[in-house]
Amino acid sequence: MATHFKGPVLFSNASAFENLKMSMWPDQFTYMDDFNQGALDTTNDWTIVKDSGASAAIAADGTGGEVNLTSTATTDNDGASIQAKQESFALPTTAGDKLYFETRAKISDATQTDFLIGFTETFATNPENALLSANVIGFVKVDGTAIVKGTTESGGTQTLTEFADTTKSTMENDTYVTLGLVATKGTDLNKVQFYINRNLVGTSTTNIPTANMKVMAMSVSGDASGTKVTTIDYIMAAQDRNVSYS
Repeated sequence: MATHFKGPVLFSNASAFENLKMSMWPDQFTYMDDFNQGALDTTNDWTIVKDSGASAAIAADGTGGEVNLTSTATTDNDGASIQAKQESFALPTTAGDKLYFETRAKISDATQTDFLIGFTETFATNPENALLSANVIGFVKVDGTAIVKGTTESGGTQTLTEFADTTKSTMENDTYVTLGLVATKGTDLNKVQFYINRNLVGTSTTNIPTANMKVMAMSVSGDASGTKVTTIDYIMAAQDRNVSYS
């Protein structure tokens, strides 16, 4: 009996992304930055919103490409963010279609850092204004705890998803963790599934936004004790394109 694979065979064991095409597929819009350039392209790709002494910059000779979001030394509530130039991503409108996001990141001080990564609307002036976006899908961590949570927010109303397995959701200093999510347009109920290190850790079915959003990352210091650095290995996002053919 013939077996038909909707997703890529080589990645068929990665349940989080089993229907994501890993090569050119016109019915999906896909974006990835591996941060291996000489500098962030602030003309075409990224907008940097940061405090005056903070920085957002490609790490020199970072293995596999890395970008650092760095706070000013000994300054509380200080940091940097990057956001894509366009609000190009949204929950699809066809039932069963999906929106994908994955990143790999580490934080120098996993407890005393505010962190948000995923999708938001455009924000300006201060990096922490990302937290004020009315429409969000992503991962959030507040200072005072090393535990990361899922966040979905629609029209200014937020749902935080706490993950039962805290061994997976507790970040450690300078230790990379892979964070991924899959948002699915439902017939009656939309949902977002959250993955840590490619393991499903939680699901949200409330306050799933349908607005256009952009990929982003934000890191802000949680105290005045030393410099805080969030390092991002890559950012990948994709969505089904809302097309069907008879």
